[in-house]
Parts: sequence; structure tokens; C-alpha cells
Amino acid sequence: MVKRGTVNRMKKKTNRRRKKFSVVLKDINVLLTELALFENLVNATIIFLGFYLIFSFFNIHFIFSVIPALVYLTVYSIITIKTSKEDVVESKHDPLREKLRTAADNVDDVSPILEELEYEVTKEMKNVGLSLFINPKTLSYKIFIATVLSFLIMFSTTLNVKFPSFNLKKGPDIFYDN
Repeated sequence: MVKRGTVNRMKKKTNRRRKKFSVVLKDINVLLTELALFENLVNATIIFLGFYLIFSFFNIHFIFSVIPALVYLTVYSIITIKTSKEDVVESKHDPLREKLRTAADNVDDVSPILEELEYEVTKEMKNVGLSLFINPKTLSYKIFIATVLSFLIMFSTTLNVKFPSFNLKKGPDIFYDN
């Protein structure tokens, strides 16, 4: 017969593991959301700079270049927040395939098998590095593109490059007789 104190200690140990696994899941969600939002912000910056450059040639106010960037940032941020972070981790780290998703789906259930699975997943998550989710080559290219666009904007505004035939502020007046 098992003593009452032993059962209570086992329950406390199980609760600590559950809390630890819940913290791991929360950390995964927060970290991957932050990384995706950062990538979306970099992409939105490139979109803003690209539209700013194009609109500066046609003498369109720069505020209109904010609109496509904000639309992109909003849409892709919503998509990012709704994606399953467990799937992303599993796709980048093969030893966690199916394990993380199963453990996350059954986080509220109590069973010795699930406890062992949560322990395995928590142990394996220590081998998952942040570098798996960041592609430095792509990020470097994006930062380079943003830098080039910034310099192009500075040079075009310094040289006052405009396309007067496409000037939208001084469009043809249909009520004007020559």
C-alpha cells in the first residue's frame, strides 16, 4: 500500500513538470512570434522604401507609401500569430517530429506516458537553437536592399529627379481652354 505522503509528492512533481512544459510552450510561442514579427517589420520597411522611391519620382506625397507597408505588416502579422508554432519547430528539428505537437495537444491530460513525452520534449528543446529559425543570408540581403533603397531615395531627392509628364499634382484641366 502506498502512503498518502508519497502520492502527494508524486502529484506535486507532476504539477511542476506540467508547469515547466507549459512555460516551454509559452516561450516557443513568444519567441517565434517575435522573430516572425521582426521579419515582417523588415519586409514592411523594404516595401515602404520601395513605394517611397517610386512615389517620389511622381511627386506623390510620401504618406501614401505607408499604406502598402501597413497593409503588408497587418496581414502577415495576423497570419504569423495564427500559425502553429509547434509545427514550425518540428519542421526545423527532426527529433521533435510529432512529439511536440502531441505533447502540446495533450498538455492538460494526466498520464505517465504523457509525462514522459513532456519530459523528452523539454529535454530535446534544449538542443533547438535560435539559429534554426533565422536565415542570416536572407536577413543580410533584406538589410542590404533596405540600405540601397535608402541611398537611392537620398540621391534622387538630392538631385530632384522627377518625371514631369507623370506629375499627378498638375494633371490636365478639362475645363481649361487653350
